[in-house]
Amino acid sequence: MSLYYSTSSVLNQQHSSHLRIPVMQTAELDDNNDGLVDRLEVALTVPLGIYEQVTGMSCLFLHDVKLQTRARYVFDSASLVTFEGGSPISQLRIDGDVLLHQTWPLMVKGGFRVPYSGDSLLSITKGMSELDGSQSAIMSKIAARNCK
Repeated sequence: MSLYYSTSSVLNQQHSSHLRIPVMQTAELDDNNDGLVDRLEVALTVPLGIYEQVTGMSCLFLHDVKLQTRARYVFDSASLVTFEGGSPISQLRIDGDVLLHQTWPLMVKGGFRVPYSGDSLLSITKGMSELDGSQSAIMSKIAARNCK
């Protein structure tokens, strides 16, 4: 059995048979006090039925990125976090780094550039299919971007 949750009500409606709304806590932290977010903490508490257990999870985080120090770029990106275990878990903590993998030289002169304008990773509309909002579709779009 799979449970589903999104911060988008449109996506939640598409997965209503598997929808489980968690208690979510988030914090954006600026560890070095430079005015930029250094760390994002997300805590989810998922209500489970009496006979339900969690043995794995998969989360996709979508980011709006704005580079403005040396090069000026605006784009969207995603982070995929997955875990599969052989036995039930009651708590899971994952630490990681988000890295920018650059496939072409960045222009540093002029104003902001928006390289994926009109090609967002996820465009939520009422008529979209369940496949359009899936993790595999979003990750495929990211892979296609890196081939250009």
